[in-house]
Amino acid sequence: MNVSHTPSYRASGHAMHPDPYAQTLARLATEFAGAFSERGIEIVLDGCIEDLSGVSFASMPEMSERLAQQRITSYCHSRDRGFAGS
Repeated sequence: MNVSHTPSYRASGHAMHPDPYAQTLARLATEFAGAFSERGIEIVLDGCIEDLSGVSFASMPEMSERLAQQRITSYCHSRDRGFAGS
């Protein structure tokens, strides 16, 4: 999936509302560009959302983004030190 083609708004009735998932995915893709694939970021974000299933809907975008940032950063540091699996 190419994040640049991910819609960041979704229709609800006649109004357009920001899509928090697409916005979070786009921010993470920008932050980790060149260090982590867009598909990898999507997989990590999906796992974070699943792991945070008990979090309120209103808190989910911020909490899932923070958790994904931590997981991706940890992975990148481990990889840079030669600890990542192949």
